[in-house]
Amino acid sequence: MFLINCPFCGERDQSEFKAGGEAHIERPKQPTELSDDQWAEYLFMRKNIKGIQFERWNHAHGCRKWFNMVRDTSNDEIKLIYKMGEKPPTNKMSNNLRVKSSEYIDETTSVSFKFNGKTYHGYKGDTLASALLANNVHLVGRSFKYHRPRGIMTSGSEEPNAIVQVGNDSAITEPNVRATEVEIYDGLEATSQNCWPSVNFDIGGINNLLSPFLPAGFYYKTFMWPASFWEKYEYFIRHSAGLGKSPTKPDTDIYDHKYIHCDVLVIGAGISGIMAAKTAAKNNLKTLLLEEKTQIGGSTIYQNSENFKIDNKNSSEWLANEINELKKLDNLEIKTRTSVAAYHGYNYLLARENLTDHLSHLKRKIKLDKDF
Repeated sequence: MFLINCPFCGERDQSEFKAGGEAHIERPKQPTELSDDQWAEYLFMRKNIKGIQFERWNHAHGCRKWFNMVRDTSNDEIKLIYKMGEKPPTNKMSNNLRVKSSEYIDETTSVSFKFNGKTYHGYKGDTLASALLANNVHLVGRSFKYHRPRGIMTSGSEEPNAIVQVGNDSAITEPNVRATEVEIYDGLEATSQNCWPSVNFDIGGINNLLSPFLPAGFYYKTFMWPASFWEKYEYFIRHSAGLGKSPTKPDTDIYDHKYIHCDVLVIGAGISGIMAAKTAAKNNLKTLLLEEKTQIGGSTIYQNSENFKIDNKNSSEWLANEINELKKLDNLEIKTRTSVAAYHGYNYLLARENLTDHLSHLKRKIKLDKDF
């Protein structure tokens, strides 16, 4: 027996589901022209692969909805689950472009999202950047002035290129968001910025060809004459200014703020941050540990090489033990998905905690209903 993650209900026991056979069998385009043998082939003949198989499943004793599953028939390992109507993953997706499997990426749960109007699939735990790379999408934006093509360069808040617009709702759309910081969820829609009509064919790219004639600061003199032309210049300048688009309607989201007083504040939960927080907490100091990512531990938690050891242990194993000890300390508070934005006088700092931006809009509403 094993658990199956219904895309509508969540994880349920296998006994609640009914297998419906091979998926993605294309209906004949000209059924009246088929012979009896061809009809028999279409109706009754199915593949029986030892390995990766695309199958239909029905949650018979639950929501009664159908969905698709990618399953390894040799060991019953579920590789992917996705809804009916969604396109099956191609060779461009996921496994062959991923470096290795990870406990931080749930490869049994498929997540559907859109980028520049096209639907892609990633896994639960992916960022928008990692999901795009897994789908072999590298061109994500254009540079500000010369509109040169730009791809994903880093994996965190330092990302200079993959800056996108998230959401198409004019009330809650958010510009200038780093794709490396966006956790994908079902229904996520993101678009490239600073390009028209598309990121692949950008009219503004002509600026790159004209770059020898457009040195830094050229506009301070060029658009000063003749004075009567300013209104014409202004129209094009305003349309080329900025990167993303601001919301045009009132924000419907709910925000809250709180004050936290502590003896020691540690920003960043890599090895140094964890050890600093642990030392402070063990010395009976009220400690607050802030981390901008979803997990504490920094990049070391992904390290699985025998060449990197601490106290004769694999570095990730050693760090996992330290994290477990850290979470047992009473006078330590840990906040993930939290970024520090400003450091003012008298040790007054401003931080932003992301509570729901990584959830689908339906789950955000459910969470708000519970909280209020």
